Amino acid sequence: MVTNNKFRAMPTCVAILLSILLSILLFMTRVAAAQTDWSGEWQTHWQGGGARIVLKQQGDKVTGTCALLDGRLEGVSAGSRLKGTWFEGDRSGAFEFFMGSDKNSFAGHDPTRGWWTGQRDREAEVARPVELDSPRAAFMSFVRAADMARMGSDEAWGLACQAVEFDAASLPASRLMAIDRVRAYFEVVDLTTFRAYAIPEVSTAPEIAFSLAQPQSGVETSVTLRRNAEGKWHLVVPEDEAVAADRKALLAVYGERTTVAPNHRLLQNPRDTMRAFLEGMSNWDNGGSALAISTLDLSAYPESRRQLDSATAAGYLRRVLDRIGMMGLQSIPNDGSTREPYRHFEHAAGSIVIAPASNAPGAPWLFTVETIATIPDLYFATDDLPPPAVVPPGMIPETNYFRLREFVRQQLPSLLMRVGHLELWQFLGVVACFTLLIPVGRVAARVFSRGVSWIVGPGWTPPRWFLWYLTFLFVAAGMSFLPRQLGTPERLAQYATPVIGSAVILLAGSVVWYLLTLFGDIWVARASATESKGDDIAASLCIACSRIATMVGVLLGISFLLGIPTTGMIAGLGIGGLAFAYASRETLANLFGAGTLVTDRPFRTGEWIEIGDVRGSVERVGIRSTRIRTAHDSVVIVPNGKLTDSTINNLGTRRRRPIEIKVTLAEGVSAERIEAFIRGVREAMDREPMFIPENTDIGMVAITPIGAEVSIVGSIQARTDRAELEASHKLLLEIARIAQANQLSLGKWMERPSAETPAERG
Repeated sequence: MVTNNKFRAMPTCVAILLSILLSILLFMTRVAAAQTDWSGEWQTHWQGGGARIVLKQQGDKVTGTCALLDGRLEGVSAGSRLKGTWFEGDRSGAFEFFMGSDKNSFAGHDPTRGWWTGQRDREAEVARPVELDSPRAAFMSFVRAADMARMGSDEAWGLACQAVEFDAASLPASRLMAIDRVRAYFEVVDLTTFRAYAIPEVSTAPEIAFSLAQPQSGVETSVTLRRNAEGKWHLVVPEDEAVAADRKALLAVYGERTTVAPNHRLLQNPRDTMRAFLEGMSNWDNGGSALAISTLDLSAYPESRRQLDSATAAGYLRRVLDRIGMMGLQSIPNDGSTREPYRHFEHAAGSIVIAPASNAPGAPWLFTVETIATIPDLYFATDDLPPPAVVPPGMIPETNYFRLREFVRQQLPSLLMRVGHLELWQFLGVVACFTLLIPVGRVAARVFSRGVSWIVGPGWTPPRWFLWYLTFLFVAAGMSFLPRQLGTPERLAQYATPVIGSAVILLAGSVVWYLLTLFGDIWVARASATESKGDDIAASLCIACSRIATMVGVLLGISFLLGIPTTGMIAGLGIGGLAFAYASRETLANLFGAGTLVTDRPFRTGEWIEIGDVRGSVERVGIRSTRIRTAHDSVVIVPNGKLTDSTINNLGTRRRRPIEIKVTLAEGVSAERIEAFIRGVREAMDREPMFIPENTDIGMVAITPIGAEVSIVGSIQARTDRAELEASHKLLLEIARIAQANQLSLGKWMERPSAETPAERG
């Protein structure tokens, strides 16, 4: 009854437990929902557009603004859901957002835009206000804002709208329509090339007009600026038909592609290259680094330093461009047919030049090798330039080096003094880091050695050179972060990287070689003690292959640092592979033979094998050959290729070893004693588990002048020679005891001494 009550109570207990867990889950959900905060700046996107919105939350009430669309949002937050209404002039609509689990993104929809997504924007580019006091300022503000918007800053289209106006007869019905018309008009302007000095700076007329030309085709488009009652100038956006006609005329130079402009990422002219570089730098942490670096001619950089130095060079170039300013991307030529280098900036310390990478048709335009080589000097030379009136569009990615240098420049300008290729603060940083890393590296080397000792055994003591090599390797690992943090100059790294890197690789190779030898001996010893046939062979082969790989790795690493093209070396090996295989076919056969020995496992180290006329114990299996020690203590070297082609008789794998003993009973022989002897030997062999009873045969086989001869034939379950020897030894001792117990002598060995002389016996 008690048991039944317990079983009846179990469902109730389970229900109570589930209720408690459900309550806890609901409570945690409510707590998480209550913690949802919509406040902040969000970069949002919908089909065909996007805008930045700013949300503020007080309790469950959420309000927001959208500068681009001159709109606002009002909603109520309920957990991870935000539901409300957006307003844009006389238009409005419902929306519903759902916060993501990361609290930094949302997804939603509204009947007008369809899907609507957003992500918190913590690194928004600071947009400069538009300047409308002169025709040139208004035009440049429009171009600057549109360039910024095209690089991903959607709200900059709102700034571009502030610099334009529409005729009363063609006013857009909504802010979105206005942005679409402004975007289409800018695409026309972007197909031309202008110089800032060609745009009027001052005019007393209420309206001015000038033409923008496309150099490669000579096609022109007219631009009109109008001054309002407040004295502010605005661009007049033409009718849609006029914009479409101008666009078609300007795109005709590209042949059949009269609807889509060429992709700027193909780098087919100086403007495309500059635009791609600025776009990549603006999105550096979001995959833009590859685009920015692709615009740099890094052919003079060794492969070992391209990844690090290219990022630093790109940082220098972007900051120099920001210091010298840029009158809009449209001031840079977009005609790639001339193939004449474009000189963007010239200075005694260096120049910024964009030129074709080669004379081949379609070759990309890149910032030249000379530009990349002198850009650090140009950066230092322009350190004190005043801020320009117009800067390039896009953001500048921050790095530790430029942050540190700016801090030194502001707080300790005296440390900017040059010491060779380094500034003083860089030199002091290198010395300080090296000094601090030596004791750290020493401690790390001792800890590493302790770990090795724990594996090898307490009897192992690390050599002094091993500790010092490890110390310098740990110091080198710590110092490897310095070039990125301190901005080591390219000219210094050009010589330091190959020398120091080669030394580090040699030290690492020595340490790895020593550890392979140390651990290899332990592995081989442990493999020899296992039952598996191939473990010790595999151990020897793996150690040999690891040593070869270590040597190859050291050679390739040093070649990489010295600028020797490793890809060419590998390709050369591929091209000469057939000739190499033919010339060293026997060596390759031996190598494949070693692999066959590992996979087939015909024997193991220490086993007794027979190959043709060679018979002995296997000592070691190497990459090329196998060592066999014969019974005469000589060593026979058998190539692995020959070994795998031969018939191998592995005597060490016998599961049943035959034993045959003939015993001569010399004195005290009688039929009864012989029967007792045979019976005693059989019983002794039956008691021993190593002997197989059904294979045991014992009987008298002959009577000789010396005595009766008894044959003992059997099988021993022994896998090793040692086990066979021990079993035979034990059986012979037992035979001697049985013969002695039955007063029988075994030939001359057991003959008892007699007092009679031979003559008396005769």
